[in-house]
Amino acid sequence: MALGIFLVILFNVFVLSISDQLPTNYEYYTSDGISSGLSADQPYFTLNGKNISIYSGAVHYFRVPRPYWRDRLKKTRAAGLNTVETYVAWNLHEPQSGVYDFGSGGSEMEDFLHLEEFLRIAQEEDLFVILRTGPYICSEYNFGGFPSWLLREKEMGYYNVLLPILKDYQFTKGGPVIAFQLENEYGYVQPDDNPSESDYLEKLHEVFVGNGIVELFVTSDGISSTGLRGTVPSLFLQTANFGSDPEGNLNKLVELQPGRPVMTMEYWIGWFDYWTDDHHTVKPDTSKDLYERILKFPASVNIYMFHGGTNFGFTNGGSFSNNQVDNSGFRPITTSYDYDSPLNEGGDYTDKYFSIKELLEKYNPVKTYVPDPPDLIPKIAYPAVSIKEHQSIAETLDKNAPYTINSETVIPMEKLDINNGSGQSVGYIAYRKENIDLKANTTLKIEGHICDTAIVLVDGVLVSPVLESKDDIGGFGYWHLEDSTLVINTEEKSNATVDIIVEEWGRVNSAGLFQYNKSFKGLWQGDVFLNDEKVSDWKIVPLEFKKDWTDNLQGWSEKISYNTPGLFKANLEISSEPSDTYLDMRKWTKGLVIVNGFPLGKYAKIGPQQALYLPAPFLKKGINEIVIFEHFKANDEYYTSDGISSGLSADQPYFTLNGKNISVYSGAMHYFRVPRAYWRDRLKKIRAAGLNTVETYLAWNLHEPQSGVYDFGSGGSEMEDFLHVEEFLKMAQEEDLFVILRTGPYICAEFNFGGFPSWLLREEQMGFRTSEPTYLKYVERYYNVLLPVLKGYQFTKGGPVIAFQLENEFGYMQAGDTPPDTNYIKRLYDIFIENGIVELFVTSDGVLLTHLKGTIPNLFLQTANFGSLPETNLNQLVELQPDRPVMVMEYWIGWYDHWSENHHTVKPNASKNMYETILKFPASVNIYMFHGGTNFGFTNGGGLSNLDVDNSGYDPITTSYDYDSPLNEAGDYTDKYFQVKELLEKYNPVQTYVPNPPDLIPKVAYPVLSVEKQLVLSEILDINAPYVITSETVVAMEKIDINNGSGQGVGYIAYRKQYVDLEANTTLKIKGHICDTAIVLVDGVLVSPVLDSKKDLNGFGYWRLKDSTLVITSEKKSNATVDIVVEEWGRVNAGVITQYNRTFKGLWQGDVFLNDEKVSDWKIVPLEFKKDWTNNLQGWSEKISYDTPGLFKANLEISSEPSDTYLDMRKWTKGLVIVNGFPLGKYAKIGPQQALYLPAPFLKKGINDIVIFEHFKANGERWKSFQCYNNFFPFNMSLGSLLLVALNIVVLSVSSDKLPTNYEYYTSDGISSGLSADQPYFTLNGKNISIYSGAMHYFRVPRAYWRDRLKKIRAAGLNTVETYVAWNLHEPQSGVYDFGNGGSEMEDFLHIEEFLKTAQEEDLFVILRTGPYICAEYNFGGFPSWLLREKQMGFRTQEPTYSLYVERYYSVLLPILKEYQFTKGGPVIAFQLENEFGYTQSGTPAESDYLKRLYEVFVGSDIVELFVTSDGILSTGLRGTIPSLFLHTANFGSDPEKNLNKLVQLQPNRPVMTMEFWIGWFDYWSDNHHTVKTDTSTDLYERILKFPASVNIYMFHGGTNFGFTSGGGLSNDAFDNSGFEPIITSYDYDSPLNEGGDYTDKYFSVKKLLEKYNPVKTYVPDPPDLIPKIAYPAVSIQKHLPIAETLDKNAPYTINSETVIPMEKLDINDGSGQSVGYIVYRKENIDLKANTILKIKGHICDTAIVLVDGVLVSPILNTKKDLDGFGYWRLEDPTLAINAEQKSNATVDIIVEEWGRVNFANINQYNKTFKGLWQGDVFLNDEKVSDWKIVPLEFKKDWTDNLQGWSEKISYDTPGLFKANLEISSEPSDTYLDMRKWTKGLVVVNGFPLGKYAKIGPQQSLYLPAPFLKKGTNEIVIFEQFKANDELNFVTKPVWQTV
Repeated sequence: MALGIFLVILFNVFVLSISDQLPTNYEYYTSDGISSGLSADQPYFTLNGKNISIYSGAVHYFRVPRPYWRDRLKKTRAAGLNTVETYVAWNLHEPQSGVYDFGSGGSEMEDFLHLEEFLRIAQEEDLFVILRTGPYICSEYNFGGFPSWLLREKEMGYYNVLLPILKDYQFTKGGPVIAFQLENEYGYVQPDDNPSESDYLEKLHEVFVGNGIVELFVTSDGISSTGLRGTVPSLFLQTANFGSDPEGNLNKLVELQPGRPVMTMEYWIGWFDYWTDDHHTVKPDTSKDLYERILKFPASVNIYMFHGGTNFGFTNGGSFSNNQVDNSGFRPITTSYDYDSPLNEGGDYTDKYFSIKELLEKYNPVKTYVPDPPDLIPKIAYPAVSIKEHQSIAETLDKNAPYTINSETVIPMEKLDINNGSGQSVGYIAYRKENIDLKANTTLKIEGHICDTAIVLVDGVLVSPVLESKDDIGGFGYWHLEDSTLVINTEEKSNATVDIIVEEWGRVNSAGLFQYNKSFKGLWQGDVFLNDEKVSDWKIVPLEFKKDWTDNLQGWSEKISYNTPGLFKANLEISSEPSDTYLDMRKWTKGLVIVNGFPLGKYAKIGPQQALYLPAPFLKKGINEIVIFEHFKANDEYYTSDGISSGLSADQPYFTLNGKNISVYSGAMHYFRVPRAYWRDRLKKIRAAGLNTVETYLAWNLHEPQSGVYDFGSGGSEMEDFLHVEEFLKMAQEEDLFVILRTGPYICAEFNFGGFPSWLLREEQMGFRTSEPTYLKYVERYYNVLLPVLKGYQFTKGGPVIAFQLENEFGYMQAGDTPPDTNYIKRLYDIFIENGIVELFVTSDGVLLTHLKGTIPNLFLQTANFGSLPETNLNQLVELQPDRPVMVMEYWIGWYDHWSENHHTVKPNASKNMYETILKFPASVNIYMFHGGTNFGFTNGGGLSNLDVDNSGYDPITTSYDYDSPLNEAGDYTDKYFQVKELLEKYNPVQTYVPNPPDLIPKVAYPVLSVEKQLVLSEILDINAPYVITSETVVAMEKIDINNGSGQGVGYIAYRKQYVDLEANTTLKIKGHICDTAIVLVDGVLVSPVLDSKKDLNGFGYWRLKDSTLVITSEKKSNATVDIVVEEWGRVNAGVITQYNRTFKGLWQGDVFLNDEKVSDWKIVPLEFKKDWTNNLQGWSEKISYDTPGLFKANLEISSEPSDTYLDMRKWTKGLVIVNGFPLGKYAKIGPQQALYLPAPFLKKGINDIVIFEHFKANGERWKSFQCYNNFFPFNMSLGSLLLVALNIVVLSVSSDKLPTNYEYYTSDGISSGLSADQPYFTLNGKNISIYSGAMHYFRVPRAYWRDRLKKIRAAGLNTVETYVAWNLHEPQSGVYDFGNGGSEMEDFLHIEEFLKTAQEEDLFVILRTGPYICAEYNFGGFPSWLLREKQMGFRTQEPTYSLYVERYYSVLLPILKEYQFTKGGPVIAFQLENEFGYTQSGTPAESDYLKRLYEVFVGSDIVELFVTSDGILSTGLRGTIPSLFLHTANFGSDPEKNLNKLVQLQPNRPVMTMEFWIGWFDYWSDNHHTVKTDTSTDLYERILKFPASVNIYMFHGGTNFGFTSGGGLSNDAFDNSGFEPIITSYDYDSPLNEGGDYTDKYFSVKKLLEKYNPVKTYVPDPPDLIPKIAYPAVSIQKHLPIAETLDKNAPYTINSETVIPMEKLDINDGSGQSVGYIVYRKENIDLKANTILKIKGHICDTAIVLVDGVLVSPILNTKKDLDGFGYWRLEDPTLAINAEQKSNATVDIIVEEWGRVNFANINQYNKTFKGLWQGDVFLNDEKVSDWKIVPLEFKKDWTDNLQGWSEKISYDTPGLFKANLEISSEPSDTYLDMRKWTKGLVVVNGFPLGKYAKIGPQQSLYLPAPFLKKGTNEIVIFEQFKANDELNFVTKPVWQTV
């Protein structure tokens, strides 16, 4: 032990021990000296002989600024941890080969590298240390810690330098290091069968031991997967890495290492982030639970990460999402390594920190001194700094190139000869080509994949696309694309300079062993071309951003171009000691930030990280230089870049803001109409449309709900959560929006009382909207509270508010000849000025009528409100206010609705034209409304249709304030949104950053709810009256003395008369008009008429009647109680000045009479439905009377985070809905609104209480429920649609034992229409339907099993089955058709009419996907192979030959299908034409013409059902469809919300459907078997259902690729078959029904979810019993027919040919060629020299075996590696030595197999999918072979059944046919053939080719259905290509294994 260290430690321990009486860690474990280190030789750890549990936290010294090491280590110890763990990063410590840096080495990162200092500080802070020394560390660090110069193959001596440093810091030497980890997660890369890698670990161990390292050695791995594969148990203790299932992992350790300690080396308490992903977090409760379970086990544990820190500079890593070596699967990791750790990136405590501290106090058995957590390091938000200087990247390359390397070709950065021969490791590399002439529209092509990102400039101008969203990562400039192309100019250029600047965005840190060697960065995978001409002679410039270089850059300019990539400089001046801060990069695009010469880190607007942590140690007192290398568009804080000197000015003909011209492009959104939780979402969407401003009113009645009582967000009112106006203003500014505040006092806005508080009506004198003193007194009092709140948010004070509107449409206030009171608005102006408001003041009016009557021109700018005649209105403004700006304050892009009217809309094209006219004028404009929102609760207003003051002209406004706006009521995009965005991009002269529109907020249709309890209205009044006021007469609600003397403002008021004797036929009379509606009850029974239609508004109970009367009894009643319950349905918001004083609510215009006798002595009960009152109601009953007015309660239970929904109120009559105590809003069956928007923030996880106050009749027509919808258009447009929906609901009400079938439900009244997609939801025959479909292909399932599978599909709750129609099966030869009796080999599968009938009989609808192209992983994607015989064949285009055959086929198919359409009484509800066409369409009009022609062919054949297309819409958009003809649907297997929201965006107001939800996946031969976990698929399916969307599960039952029907893929764009990937025989697809039709867990998950989410209840049968499977006894091979003899004696045809030709070109099958099977090329009578070399030019299509004189000479297929050798498609020009000795008159047979024709390819590849040998000649010793005999082997039934020459002498090593007989004595059963002991070939059962097998897997068994067998003898023939087995075995389950 070094004495210095020892003294420091003793002093430390001594001081600690005095104060707390507890020893430190070091005192406890070293009090008697040090005799031993950490021991793992027993089931627990000991340290120096004492028991220890290691409680560690990971902190990586290289991710934390050196001055903060002590702070972070103090905090680690203060949490109760006793150890810190860190990796050691080789790439930092040896940045150049042989050049080391341990703190003073001069590298760019040297200040992070004082490793010895870190170890000393850890010891001083009483922590032990675990060192994880690599060489590989992973750690999400660049190259996993490897130096990039290793890619140059340098010598290595790293450990011989590192270990002598570390040696003295070992615990047994007096230091802190108690353990060394060697390597990391090594088990993931070491194969099971390769022991040589353990030699590597042993060698590392020897190196450490040889350098004096004696502490415990450990390894770590994901042991649940790797076991002990990545360790050497005799040398290392294996530890575990995991983030879940602690018991499972720890028990595994106990099992693997009995009698040894158990340790978690990485407990993942959070997770890291990739760029473009969402930010990862783990909830504190979850992490706490897992940590406690580890501690309780008990186990030692290292928290990974305890403090993640930062990937400063270029140190972030990346990973690969695939096994390729071409960077195509690259995923870069963010700069932040926050990891959701206990200490966040900035070192601050999180909840997790204190959870850990609490648990360690509880579980640590060793009590040592633990210090208190230190104070946090303060953070500060420095003032914004402006960009001062700029240097374009082109100028950087011209003037500041650190090196220029000339190179013939592009090369990777690692190969550059710089940095002492170590190459370039990080940064950027620029490839420059100078003095080049470019033709117009020159195309740049970069071969291979870019590593990692690239921007392209021509003559310094950016020509590559800007990174706007994560979707752009799939395009040019990024790693995903192979052979990416870009048009780089539109006009011809001479002597141009082209720069390709490639970024290294993090070298992979986790990969397959073979991938590390290919992790070069830059361009290296191929050449660069311009117009197909290879470019050479490059100048290459490495940009490493080293400090010396950055600090000395020349050529900075003060002229700044924000749209030009380059360096941008700003100076941050700090006058005191610096503090930590974060750089907010949200307004920048992508790049690198450098602070005082140090590269801080990368940023990218695609997120998730939007800020960069900037620690104080990187700053200094004084001037700090911040340089940003921006790839695309820099942030120009356009209007404030030089500070703020002035606000919005209207003193000239145009607006200026802070001295710069501005056009105000605004959108209206009222904060009080949108849930606070959604403010940011709506503001983001407003900004993303290109608007620069948001406008809102301020509602006085909300902010002063009672006189003198104010609420700005925490005032306790019922609406308080909507009223945080300051938060709204801050948020608008954060989202880059200015604000126009329209502050009233009168706002109109279709809001209750136009924003006035109702308590104003209590004043005897109240001169609304005048300078009358009482009114002004209250106005001034309100403004004196409001304006101090707003004052600090003015633009000139640094806030967002650029203008204040006072009053609203004041010009209309003229009464007769009396003009508006301008003294009043002058006083308003003065009040604002007195309160420090200095921004622009405006007024607004309908200027064509009011001119300037409602304004004062020298104080206000007048603006205009209109919805038509834009030029007339704007010219009027110019005339009225010459030389002033022109602005539209309200451009009415839609309109609001009154109850009982039709829903108002303005066609998008009309609104677009009007908006464009305004922009072109040009004028500033506010779109009213951009997002209307909702009149929640009682906030809706009303109009007056006359000038009377008696309420007779009343028009109540709906709850929805949708307004037909660009963002609808729920915040979803409409067509208008994108039209606005398009026009602003065109007309806005000021270009500022506009973000992409955010994703939509998902909506869900919750299950139907039953009403559970009722509280009748009379009992509410009896036992729940909040107040009872006794009054001689009826009085208005505003006059009641409640709410602190403010009266009643909203709700209902009940007038009760008790103990009254009523004669028979007593007449009730109410004098005057009712305000607004009334219901009457006698002894609790409703006696007033029900509101059934809008005509009823003219009768009793409504405002239109004066002195209304009602007979309330038919018999005499004694001591009766009469209740008149009057509703305030929205106080008038717009009227003439004389009407405001008469807007009382209730009964107040006269007395009430019974038989003409005035009634007095009333009890008055106000019902305001305040939350506390509603939540505490008493007297609920489970006995429900649906015809009695009252409250009805239902509970909505939500198990996950709530989603938006709509309440469907169509079966209720009229009333109010209350959700969790909050009045959601009014409903009324008279419409137009039929649904209530229910936002997620009003709901909660768990039980949600929904109460409905129904005035008349509740929903009780047997279906005693109501329903939640999403995407439900909340307005009825016609009575017809309403009736249809009502019928739908009535049918649903049938009890479960009498439920209708699908067909009964949808066709009970006949069939008048089919499936409609003309609204946001599907209807079928006029009734709403969600399509819940499952895919099952009739041609993949034995006909005898169709009914079984269809029964199972229906029993799962699905209502539809989807199938493709396969052209190649139905027209197997040109012009020869088979639909079930056509005589083809597959005829029994082809009875399509029978399939359709069976589906209908099993109560399923059908979706037919009719091609012609179907993909489907089916042979040739469904195309007949005989199409390849044509010289000209334009697959999937309008090319005439192709079109001819397509139309001929359809002329036969469609007349068959025509009669099975739904509208003709059949099951087919939709036809899909083509498939995933967007992937092949080149964008030329021809392709859409092709789709259009297909459509015309179908329509011309009387196909009338819905037409659909389907695609991967995230990539293809609408490219593969024609929206006017087809409904586009989506195919995907992940991210449902993104896909479905994309559909909503692409097809607004149309149904959303997933045509293919990939619930599993298919398999290629040699791959592993693909599965998708049931939990995963269940979650995804539920998210689709919740969206909600219709959905087809692909596949619900996959079935089998019987015979030769399997398809194949192509992994490249070549035409030579080199990328071929054959698909297996099984099409199991990991489906709900497996290949054998058995149920899987997924089946029952689907069934359960459909029971939950399907709103339509129809009869669903029980799942049928399974079809039994049996393992028949093994059968022996009885006969053999060698392949040579098969050819000799059984050739079906022999074709003589000069050259080899493909099978399709053979003149057989009536001129259709050979489609499937094998083709034999035989050369006879040839003399072979010894060691003759056979050479086949080109690629084999697909596999080949070679025999010489009947003896196999080609290699056997043993493992998938053999596919790379002779006999397979991957090799070009393969060669084979075919004999060792000379042979005379030999026969050479080359037998080529068609192993599945490609089903998915580029459009230009289909023409080259020939099979056999066709790409070139065949040579023997370089001599071309000719005169071939060609024999096709199609394995047709007649041929197989009649083979001659079978022998009982069997040679199992000779390729050929092997026969066995299976005797079955009873009815056959399903079984599986176990083929594991066979090699490769084909099985034929009773003459039918069952399918292919191959030992390479993954499929090792063949499904053999009972219908293919028979009672008696079954003949099984196996064509084995290599080595046969002597018997054939059977199993009951499929076998999967990849060799």
